[in-house]
Amino acid sequence: MGPKGTNLSKRYTARVTREIPLLSAHDLSLILQVHFYTSSILPNFWYSLNMKLYLSSYRIPDIKKFADFVGKDAEDIKFGLVLNSKDYRDKEYREEKLVELMEYFSAFGFDVEEIDLRDYSESDELEKKLMQFDVVWMNGGNTYMLRYMLSKSGCDSILRSVLEKGVVYGGDSAGAVVVGPTLKYYSGADDPAVVDNAIYEGLGLVDFSVLPHWASAEYAPVLDKIESSLNTDGIKTIRLTDEEFILVEDGKILNQ
Repeated sequence: MGPKGTNLSKRYTARVTREIPLLSAHDLSLILQVHFYTSSILPNFWYSLNMKLYLSSYRIPDIKKFADFVGKDAEDIKFGLVLNSKDYRDKEYREEKLVELMEYFSAFGFDVEEIDLRDYSESDELEKKLMQFDVVWMNGGNTYMLRYMLSKSGCDSILRSVLEKGVVYGGDSAGAVVVGPTLKYYSGADDPAVVDNAIYEGLGLVDFSVLPHWASAEYAPVLDKIESSLNTDGIKTIRLTDEEFILVEDGKILNQ
């Protein structure tokens, strides 16, 4: 289901290493020029290997597959919940949503704790916090609000390192969208004006864009337009209904 990732960077490096002794200085110079050029234009996802991402449209549709993917029994999973996509809402609404989600995820047996990005301004401190969890879950809400807080807290600068050390990324809706290469066409679904300076660059952890809530009456018209615009730009898209999810490991989408 969806495109498969390929570890081209490792394959390319290995091939150059074997061939260098047989090349003239001129040929080697040409190869290095090509290498540096392609390195500059390849999207971030080529370097986003050795990571696990669970991306869904709405929460966790299949708890068994989720736990198997994490590699632990549900009761042993330490689960960090990031709800900052809701920071644009009033305090009462956010608190109600937090209680609802804490109860929802705890019902699976997870040891759940909120990670409030508003509490962090030092990325080193935040990295230490994130490393305490088996899963860091970016919950749905406003994609631009979430992306703004990931930047303001410094999370976007250390998240890749945290995931490469074994923490599993989980996200639904906005949390699944934000890991893609761009957010620029999602303004039809989410209002960028909830933050002063919206960021339209995704985290680049995958080379495709997720289209959550596919086939829903509320989002169907706008998702068609988003998909068309992304595809015109050459960006692959993956449609997810609220009952669907994808598993990404080592840059590849796994068969389920």
